[in-house]
Amino acid sequence: MLGETYELIVPGKFTFIAEQVSHHPPITAFENRGDAGYLRYNTSRIKASFSKGALTFNNVYKEYFEFPRYGEKFEFIPANKSIHNLIIGQPYIEVWGKSYLINQACPKDQYVEVEYFKRGWSADS
Repeated sequence: MLGETYELIVPGKFTFIAEQVSHHPPITAFENRGDAGYLRYNTSRIKASFSKGALTFNNVYKEYFEFPRYGEKFEFIPANKSIHNLIIGQPYIEVWGKSYLINQACPKDQYVEVEYFKRGWSADS
């Protein structure tokens, strides 16, 4: 453990704790515990690439949501993200690919798949 932590406590709402677990590769772990009865946690390792004036990145690991009161746990797999026009033009963020929200009680039967499409070179801002 590196000892590099961040803590945010908002009384009556939530507690957020994050720690930098590794520098090479950069990995961050966090836990968000809500007073309304939810738990959200993740270990974040970003895979990034740069090409044609765009920075593309996605999280290698998955994110989890728990609702202990109801005995439910969900896994979230995020879609890819890109920042375009970093060198010339108006920068914009784009989400593309597929993201999934999977019920861990029956992952093959209860899941949501959302597909995001790239905007294309001819689309307006």
